[in-house]
Amino acid sequence: VVAFRLARDEIRTGALEHMVLLALSGPGDVLEATARLVFASPRSCEIAVSVIAENLFSGQRREVCRARFVFATTRADALLPRYEPETERERAEFEDAQRRYIERKQARSRHATTHA
Repeated sequence: VVAFRLARDEIRTGALEHMVLLALSGPGDVLEATARLVFASPRSCEIAVSVIAENLFSGQRREVCRARFVFATTRADALLPRYEPETERERAEFEDAQRRYIERKQARSRHATTHA
């Protein structure tokens, strides 16, 4: 939903960049997923997802999973709007995501060159 709201156009999951399971959820738990934009280039974006498990009997809440997804536009003429991080944390996450974006582009370029 976060990626679609940014694009307001067709957008597809390009990759599950990273996922870590932190804890197990169990009987009586309700899962709450929160997603937020951390980076956008003209044709792709990175979304961070956090999953919280809440035990409805005890009220205990704990983070059980974190993940990063990359989404990409599907139309050649579609461009994503610019994302401007506002807080220090957002700027740090943006810079990390931008570094990963550049590394992915370089890896694709090397792959295309060696398999051409």
